Amino acid sequence: MSSTRGNVGGDKGVQTMKRFCPQGHDTLTVGRTKYKACKICSRQRTKEWAKNHRAEMNAANKRWHTLHWKQYREKHIARIQESARKQEWKGVLNTFGKQFTSQDYTAVHCLQEGRCANKSCGRIANLHMDHDHKTMRFRGLLCQGCNRALGMCQDNVDKLIGLANYLNNQEVAHEETNVHQEAGC
Repeated sequence: MSSTRGNVGGDKGVQTMKRFCPQGHDTLTVGRTKYKACKICSRQRTKEWAKNHRAEMNAANKRWHTLHWKQYREKHIARIQESARKQEWKGVLNTFGKQFTSQDYTAVHCLQEGRCANKSCGRIANLHMDHDHKTMRFRGLLCQGCNRALGMCQDNVDKLIGLANYLNNQEVAHEETNVHQEAGC
């Protein structure tokens, strides 16, 4: 088998292309980039360059985000939010057992007056959809903190009550410590 291709019939004026790159990769099998370089070698060079210039790339990304993210977000806000909601709502059912939709979100958001469903929190913030992970049924809209707290406790009421008791005991212990310090103990 010939080590060149493109030089059909022995034309001296046609430039020949080597079948194997300097690293020994068969370019007929792995292919070539549009610049006629071996695809494997090109990927390796790109990875190596990115590894050696990571700080520069991060700085350039940070500059772009500070300059352009606000305008990009303002221009595409509806698409960004809808995309996020579609991912968040995938597989979640509304109270009627149907797929949760943006109309459901809007209706609940209005009912909750834009506030977290946790009455002791009540933050007006970006609200996240809370759902039962066993039944996939929607429960309400929570702020990020409350939603994460439930997730961390794995929706376990005993853990949440235990944490509340722990906090109450810490407050009592802290008050007792202050009393002892004031008394000179």
